[in-house]
Amino acid sequence: LFQAADENVLSVEHYLKAAGEVLALTFGVTGILTAVFHPHFFESNPLKDRLGYNNLCVMFDLPPANYVGACSIAFTVYLVCMYVRLDLRRLRLEKDAISPFFLRVATIFHYAYAVSMCVFILVFLVPPTSSPWGHTCIFIQFIFFRWSIIATNFYEGYIMRRPIRNASVLFISIYTIVSLFLPVLYLVNFAIYDVQERSGEDPFIPWWITCTVDYLWFCCLAITTKMLPDSPRLRETHSLTNRTFELPNGKLISTSSWRSAANASVKKAGELEENTKSRQGHISCPVLAALYRHKAIVPDDKGVVGWLELAEAVSSYTGCRGDVLEKIFKATFADTSDEFKAAGCRIFELHGNVHHGYSTGCRSTPNQIDSKLFDEIMQKYAVPVVGVSEESHSSDEYKQSQETKKIIYLANIHDIATYTRRNEDQPKCCTAVVEKKATMSFAALFEAFQRVDRTTGRPYLSVRDLHDLLIEGKFPRDFIPHEWGLRDILDELSVVACGCPGCFGECLGEATRLQSEADETQRLMARDGNVSLHKPIEIDIKQ
Repeated sequence: LFQAADENVLSVEHYLKAAGEVLALTFGVTGILTAVFHPHFFESNPLKDRLGYNNLCVMFDLPPANYVGACSIAFTVYLVCMYVRLDLRRLRLEKDAISPFFLRVATIFHYAYAVSMCVFILVFLVPPTSSPWGHTCIFIQFIFFRWSIIATNFYEGYIMRRPIRNASVLFISIYTIVSLFLPVLYLVNFAIYDVQERSGEDPFIPWWITCTVDYLWFCCLAITTKMLPDSPRLRETHSLTNRTFELPNGKLISTSSWRSAANASVKKAGELEENTKSRQGHISCPVLAALYRHKAIVPDDKGVVGWLELAEAVSSYTGCRGDVLEKIFKATFADTSDEFKAAGCRIFELHGNVHHGYSTGCRSTPNQIDSKLFDEIMQKYAVPVVGVSEESHSSDEYKQSQETKKIIYLANIHDIATYTRRNEDQPKCCTAVVEKKATMSFAALFEAFQRVDRTTGRPYLSVRDLHDLLIEGKFPRDFIPHEWGLRDILDELSVVACGCPGCFGECLGEATRLQSEADETQRLMARDGNVSLHKPIEIDIKQ
């Protein structure tokens, strides 16, 4: 516990040893306190009645000893969690030499041991005077999970062909026997004592048998770190670096090298070359289609765009920060081959990876854009807007027919997704993985291009916006990017996934109350005419 630590080299087992030392110190201090304040407790207590002897736990069963013990054991929890963290890191560094199955099992045992140590604190809050069974069961689970982590270390040393001494083999054999046998002795004694309604000090199993196994377990606890197989230490270095994120090809880039929502250059007008138009329908992602249309990304002859070029274009044109890009990249391209990732993003071959069938299905069929499905969905779920002032939209949009002045609220997206999945005419492609990808993508799409109703404060997208994105493959008119990150789309994620505006609070039943709120919105807008475009930051739109 007081050993000077090397600045860079970490001995993982030192944390386990320090945890044991804190536990031993806890037993000593709490034992003295119990002897001073409750000396009679050693003569008669619920554990001694059932086992026939004083278990070491009797030292911290009453106040003030249990108060001190609960505080000091917190240090043990920290040391155990550090041991689990570092031992897992070391284990993963050796993953090439061990089987994936063993790595998964070892990971489960490590985390279980950390949780078990946290649960062990409850032993101070559930004294045997109030619940002998509860107090003892808390201790039993600690016995099992600690044995599992030690056994895992020995098996790791065996498969890694590390030298294991004969004394260590004897230790793990004895430790295994007592760790599995001791809980049985506890439970049998407790069960018979209650079933036969015994009273006083009257154990079913002779006290010296349980006592021998019990104190032998504590002896094993004390010498564990001395008997573990020799294991390599960890060298750990720390340095300051800019925030980075990983591209699908494994390359790390710094987000400080380019700023989101800076130097946006959306080409709002002008005809595109005919070959560009004909290939837009091959791009399933509407944002990539818009970037391609506005010549923000230029693929090579094979249709490949470099990952860094793609990240910079998405960030600059939509205001998306690197944390969101990393999540979208990982969710979208997790199942693609290493060859695909190494070559770059093949923007014309994204069907099956970027699948917007979960949201509308309009761009889910390769090389085809389903405008009829789009019109059908908008007709069913879009909410008409009444009383929109000319100041709220461009003069061209204001002059459009009443049908084009419809909007989609965020909660509608969940309804549209449900409708698309239930539509028997659509391909059954909406698996859980596809839903996860599309939920992330559409939440990001909504955050990037949303407008905000100044009267109600509710974000929305107009039908014209969605038509521009999903059908035309271009950025909405009057679009001005704003900077946003992962925290900004948490609400969008919850609404798109389950229809609830914010899973952190009470479910407001947004989807079921949408129509009534729309009616109220229409009334307010008819009075004030106050819907406007969301402009968090001002950026000049230039070529």
